Amino acid sequence: MSIKIKHWGLVGLLALSVSCGTDDEETTTTATTAADETDTSSDNFTLNGAGEGVASLLQSTPAEASLSIYQFAVSESEDCSNPTVVIDNGDTPAEFDMLSSPEIGTGTIPDGTYPCVVLVMAPSLSVTPATTEGSCTAGQAISQNVCSGGGDSEGQTINLDGELVGCGESTDKAYLYLSTGSTLTNAVQNTDACDWENPRACSSWEPPTAEDSNLGVPLGAALVVSGTEIGVFKLGDLAVGEEGDENDPSCGMGRPTFTFVSGE
Repeated sequence: MSIKIKHWGLVGLLALSVSCGTDDEETTTTATTAADETDTSSDNFTLNGAGEGVASLLQSTPAEASLSIYQFAVSESEDCSNPTVVIDNGDTPAEFDMLSSPEIGTGTIPDGTYPCVVLVMAPSLSVTPATTEGSCTAGQAISQNVCSGGGDSEGQTINLDGELVGCGESTDKAYLYLSTGSTLTNAVQNTDACDWENPRACSSWEPPTAEDSNLGVPLGAALVVSGTEIGVFKLGDLAVGEEGDENDPSCGMGRPTFTFVSGE
């Protein structure tokens, strides 16, 4: 089945930065490519995207949001095991303004239900506010690291082979796990759910496990691929605005909600 990836909306800024730590047991995954799978379906599946809604009256929808993507992978398990790479842009990520309905790429994928999708992306994104508010200036692009250990330290992420790696200067990649098995909607608003003594607690850059559903990012509904059915990746609550400590505010993007629906 041929899959055409279009406008994904804004992946957005995640609520939690991940710092270093290597003592925890690592999740085991084995990445394959779509070419390794048996293609049992037709070649006209299309995946579109849509972004809608504003998270707060104090924030605004961004005018531009640029994201650099290396790969897009899917898994038939909520723990994101055995991911299949559907789109591969090679060693140089492709940059897209996610609000301009770009076509991200094409690939193959068998019919099935995929409760986990993985975006392999650059660890920073560029956002341009549409309005001036606090530290946000209309038309002035900001670059924000979404997978850091806090300050200038490097964060960590689990790659598609299940290895714990850096997601900063050492690899220049971050692995964003979106799963119906993830339950933590906002790490900042749910601090009691996170063990802050563990630097990898509530990480959006690791897949959820049976023991810890606070890992990864909640996916409202799985991607269902069936014949010519059109899948739509919907993102809500897209907003950019002032965030951080009141003594050191910054302009940033809030994490949107993610889900898949059927449609055109």
